[in-house]
Amino acid sequence: STEEDKAGFAEFWIDEQVLRQFREGKGYFELWMLREAMQQFRQVIDNEPDFVLGRLYLALTYYRSDDLDHAEQQFKLVLNTASHDAFRQMAYQMLGCTMVKLKNEREAIRHFSRALELESDNADTLYNLGTCYYRQQSIRLAIPCFEQAILASEDDWESMLYLARCYTALGERELGAHWRKKAYVTSHKPWIITEIADEYELQGHLEKALSWHRYSVAKHPERVEGYHGVAWNLWMRNRHSEALLWLKKALSLQPDDSNVLFSYWLVTRQVGTGREKERIE
Repeated sequence: STEEDKAGFAEFWIDEQVLRQFREGKGYFELWMLREAMQQFRQVIDNEPDFVLGRLYLALTYYRSDDLDHAEQQFKLVLNTASHDAFRQMAYQMLGCTMVKLKNEREAIRHFSRALELESDNADTLYNLGTCYYRQQSIRLAIPCFEQAILASEDDWESMLYLARCYTALGERELGAHWRKKAYVTSHKPWIITEIADEYELQGHLEKALSWHRYSVAKHPERVEGYHGVAWNLWMRNRHSEALLWLKKALSLQPDDSNVLFSYWLVTRQVGTGREKERIE
């Protein structure tokens, strides 16, 4: 036999052949070759049922394969057999994720909360718990989860974006705008610009919305959403001819976009030439 040095978390003595199978399974797992990984991890557990890291990887493989019943069973076995908090925290975290996939938010919240009892500053767990509360419309419970997640991981733009949505839902729109902008600056995800602009539009701040859509076009000229946003806001401000020009630009990028096509039809009916109107009828 040989010693797997701390096996990721703890010292454990296992047969050399089993260790080789585990490492091979881990390689398959990392390549998303899930069927092959599962075969290896099943053999590992058959030969070494007390090898908790092997069982955890088997559970994770079931989870990735969307075999959620078996994933739940194996994560619970990890909880029953693991003596180290790191294993238990991971098992609770993944049980929470499994419950989210099964749309059982209450159980997910319970598991994520237990995971936080073992590691209170885990950014992933805090984010997951926050999103559960958000989906349950428990906004005031979600906010501290996202705030703590950002403290634990300052580049956590997803928590920033959810925090923005929380504050917006509570009517605190300035804070919402602040965190949306911070999420964009941190991530440079272009669709966040559209969300910023759309929120200004909902508030009736059409000039600010138009400004952000123009910014989207300048920074991400390959995205049709920016052109469409400029066009739509120009149309709402009765600048119909300009709106039509921007819609034509959008359609040159993405001719089959249903949202742009509808807007083009709507604006063309009002300000298009006779020939253009004939083409849309």
